[in-house]
Amino acid sequence: MKKIRVAMIVIDANEVAGDFLARIHAESPSVHPVIWSLAKALALRNQIELEVIYGSSKVSTPTQHLRDGVSCVAIPPLFRRGSIMGMGMFGRGLGILHYLKRKPFDLVHGQGTEREAGWVASCSHRPSLITLHGNFLQIQKIFGGPPWGYYPMAARLERWALKRIGGIVCISRYVRGITSSFDKEQFVIPNAVRHEFLSTPRGEVTGKPPRVVYMGTFDRRKRPDAILKICELAWGRGAQFTLHFYGGSGFGQTFQSQLESSCEAHVQNGRVFFEGFAQEPWKVWAGARVGISASIEESFGMNVLEAMATGTPVIAPAVGGILDIVEDGVSGFLYPPENLTFASDVLLRLLRGPSEWDAISRAAQKRATAFSSDRIAERTEEMYRKFLKH
Repeated sequence: MKKIRVAMIVIDANEVAGDFLARIHAESPSVHPVIWSLAKALALRNQIELEVIYGSSKVSTPTQHLRDGVSCVAIPPLFRRGSIMGMGMFGRGLGILHYLKRKPFDLVHGQGTEREAGWVASCSHRPSLITLHGNFLQIQKIFGGPPWGYYPMAARLERWALKRIGGIVCISRYVRGITSSFDKEQFVIPNAVRHEFLSTPRGEVTGKPPRVVYMGTFDRRKRPDAILKICELAWGRGAQFTLHFYGGSGFGQTFQSQLESSCEAHVQNGRVFFEGFAQEPWKVWAGARVGISASIEESFGMNVLEAMATGTPVIAPAVGGILDIVEDGVSGFLYPPENLTFASDVLLRLLRGPSEWDAISRAAQKRATAFSSDRIAERTEEMYRKFLKH
């Protein structure tokens, strides 16, 4: 079987102003853990020769290094920094394209459409794929904003790249339905859950008070304010538990400030806690009794899957990619996104029914194994071979 040489184009968060990974000085390339988990699993496969390639303003020549067994290459802008052609994502992208021309890659795989990853893959003149992680065409409809704002600009760049790419990797059936308007070969390959989540022992039912956890971004798409309402309904019926928010706002702090303000009384009486970003999220989930999501749009639902992988039962809205993860009533519970009373009823059941909690916990962890990085890497290699045959 022929070995496939793959160039995986990623965005290094250390090069992106405002990204929280840059603020904690994460090791380069600092990419989403989901992407890095897949890269590590692919690098272990005998018939894949993988390079993770990212743009950098901190090097003057391409610099190759190993990280966690993955071959990584940092590429400088093609033109002098400070010139128009060397600025930002455009300069980084041109540098990567110049590098790709001189290397014998069989396939270019752009991880996301954000910044240079998507448009570089689509302009590489090689067989090329884009994995659509965030769905900016949908996100723009929720957030809106001026034409020059981040989300409208990202949506335009996404549309441009998807029209020109060879194939689209959809992380859920929901994304596949949205991208069906693009006349491209499409594959449904879900995100991979990291080994740390699957190897963490299941949580116990006996914590006092039990912890209910939300982990993710604070914005109106993810609706952490709706999670507060779900919990308030349960508290009003005598339930005893604490609510813990992990994460923060991606852009600005307005929504987070409003959320913290509405929680002020609960914070003072010890019911609500704002914990910031979790460095070891698998330990957080393992110590939680229940995980809750309230998104109105979700390409996949990684926080739901990660909670399930540690054996934490989840209550999640029946939207988007979450429908591919949770088997309702078996490995978790789904609710209509506007029916917060229904979600609160389920929360009370899980808090007061240890036998049901245990059954859901075991089923959730079993379900999550289908999304292990090894299995997703195997499916990804199969996709590469199928795509290259056409």
